Amino acid sequence: MDNNKTITYSAPVYTADAILLGHAMRLYNQTNPRNINPNLKLYATYLQVVNEMLGDTFFIPTDFVATAAPARVTLSISMKDVQQATFSRKPTFIAMGHGAKEALAG
Repeated sequence: MDNNKTITYSAPVYTADAILLGHAMRLYNQTNPRNINPNLKLYATYLQVVNEMLGDTFFIPTDFVATAAPARVTLSISMKDVQQATFSRKPTFIAMGHGAKEALAG
């Protein structure tokens, strides 16, 4: 999904069930195409979402961004889906410094 250009820094990010997940911080792109396979839950681009109230950071694959506008991002998955998919775990390529950071506009 090419919503990346319309996601702005600190835009609120909501789940499909209208729960505020946090605020958009940056994008991380997988630079090795061999390590991209959505069937294995290895995605090309992740949106980092920070939630200060929960004290947590989420890494949401942009495949799950349903709509993106400068003032609001809505995901196609529920909060329960986010929790079950353990999107609060930092993807290995990001933790190892192998991804490309992309700043968000705004």
